[in-house]
Amino acid sequence: ALALVMANPPADGMSAETAYMSAMALMSEAFAQVGVADAGAITPAEGTALKANAAYQLALQYLALGNTISGGSPTGLGGTLQGMVDMVEAAVNGA
Repeated sequence: ALALVMANPPADGMSAETAYMSAMALMSEAFAQVGVADAGAITPAEGTALKANAAYQLALQYLALGNTISGGSPTGLGGTLQGMVDMVEAAVNGA
């Protein structure tokens, strides 16, 4: 359903927080699908699987939309989500 909303945004727009909440739901779904045991300690294999996961990719689109709506940088929940994305990137890149 969230893929359909992204493809056909509401005519009256969307708030940054709504975009961030959508991203959080999708990111939670992706973490469950991949089987991430500890979101604070993502393994390289989990990070790679997340980056290939369709729900995670859509979450990134909603995060970017929320950032755009909020003026270019994450606010509130968006900052938390960006931190999760940074952890995934660090796991994949060995940082």
